[in-house]
This record gives sequence, structure tokens and C-alpha cells, in this order.
Amino acid sequence: MANPETFELVKRRLEEIPSLTFQHQSTPYVHAQILSAGEGVAAIPSISAQSMVSAPMDPFPDLISREKRRLLSLDVRDIPFTQFMAVFHELVAIMLACYLDMSQADVVVSDFQKLFDLFMAWSHHFYSVLPEKLDSDLSPWRAWVISESARRTMISIVMIRGIMETVQHGYCYYRPGVESLPFDARTGLWEARTEEEWEAALAMHGGAECSLMSWHEFIESGGPTPRPQYDGMLQRLLLAGHFGKAAQT
Repeated sequence: MANPETFELVKRRLEEIPSLTFQHQSTPYVHAQILSAGEGVAAIPSISAQSMVSAPMDPFPDLISREKRRLLSLDVRDIPFTQFMAVFHELVAIMLACYLDMSQADVVVSDFQKLFDLFMAWSHHFYSVLPEKLDSDLSPWRAWVISESARRTMISIVMIRGIMETVQHGYCYYRPGVESLPFDARTGLWEARTEEEWEAALAMHGGAECSLMSWHEFIESGGPTPRPQYDGMLQRLLLAGHFGKAAQT
């Protein structure tokens, strides 16, 4: 993100993530199927869309405060990988809800550092438990959802860390190699709410169950406007971060 204007454009898209997360809807980084699959300590509270009547960044202060305390005390070592992804993205949502609009002075006197340290610890844990292969009994759609959510979680770790560094310090560090991170950019697959919708989207793209391109390859595949074959929430977020104001639609 080259300038404050671009940062504001990216912020505008990130501001949608907390309300989507607590409605168990897909965000750019994690699929709804993952968010709604949490059980026990990994269960994410669900809030109906009808309840979201105020600003989406802080709709329920009591809920956010309670979930902060819960996540800070949560031991994730024995939580299954898929359910860990759910609580990881709840943490992302809470950090965005609490700190994205804070001034640097307010961040200093807040509990930001505790949550950021937890984010970093859970990021390391994510890589330590990332499975080499998935259960062969999973349906193709379910396997794709888990795999794609894992790929996008890798992207989120880099992006959210950079965003939080910018909130805290006014700048962030470049991570070499970030542009090589892959994801499935094909239009419609991420937005599919059922296996039937996913299969229909696959058919529109030739039927291959997985087709990956890197962050860099996606950016280089066109200009600042959305691409018909490669469109979606994450794609538009990446376009905003790279092209700035020219990517607005």
C-alpha cells in the first residue's frame, strides 16, 4: 500500500470482516463453512443480520469484550485444524473491530499488544499444524473449502500483520516472497454456498477441482478493474491494495 489514500481504501473493505465473521458468512480470508463448523471452545458466536443495525465495526461491545477475554485464555494446542482456523479468524475479526480506526496514541494505551502477540503466536501455530494432506473421506467441495481457507489464511497472516503494524506505527514492513502465495481466484467458487453451487461454478471454469495462481500472477493478469474470470472479495481487496483509487468500482 503506497500511500494513506490506498490504506483507507483497503480499510473500507476490511471493515466488513467483523460483521461477516459473526454472521458466519464468508470473508475474503475464510469460508462460511469453516466459521460455522466450530464446536465447544472453538464455537464462534452467531449474530443475525437483522441485529446488525449499528456500525458494523463495533456492533456488540459486550460480545467483543467477552470474546477477547475468552480467546486470550484459550489453549488451541488440542483444537482440530479446521476449528482452529475458525477461532483464528474470529481473532482477526476482533482485532479489526477494535483497532482498525484507532489512532496511534490510543493504540499505545489499549490492549492492542496482547491481541497482536496472540495473533503472532497463533500464526506460528497455524503453520505448525498445517496438514500435509486431508482426510480422503471428505467430499471434493469440503476438501476445497478447507484447502482454500488455509491458503487464504496464509495471505491473511501477512496482510493483517501489515495492517496492524500500520495502525500501531504508521508503516509496515515488506515481507519478501509474499507475492508468491497462491489461491484459487476463479470467479464464483468462493461465493458458492452449497456443493451444487460450487460444482456449477467449477463447470463454468472447465471442471478442474483446483486451479491456483499466485498473488503476483493475479495482479499481472489485468488492470485495476475486476476481471470476469477472477473476481471476488479477496481479489478486489488485492486490487485495492495494489492499484489504489484506480481499483474502485
